Amino acid sequence: MIENESNYSSNEEHTSEDEIYVDEIIEQIDANNNNRRIPLYPGCPVSIYDACTRLVKLIQLLDLDKEKTRILLKELRYFFPKNSYLPKTAIKLFQITQNDYIPQV
Repeated sequence: MIENESNYSSNEEHTSEDEIYVDEIIEQIDANNNNRRIPLYPGCPVSIYDACTRLVKLIQLLDLDKEKTRILLKELRYFFPKNSYLPKTAIKLFQITQNDYIPQV
């Protein structure tokens, strides 16, 4: 179910347990000389980096702002296993891809 945009708070800084794991993955990618082969979830043929890179390109193509990007990420997570490393926030998404394009509110 897609939630109404007005139900969302703009608190991107709130850190959940999932985001802590994403931070660890970002560190692991950096520590392994940008090893970009870590799967999005166990058994997934697509890496976290590749998935995030494609999402960034889609976000740019659709010209989504920060709030709509967050909604997209939240809704996409519904289709993935709970142990997926798909980030919940635009900030984490762009950190993983080392991209400096940050959607504006």
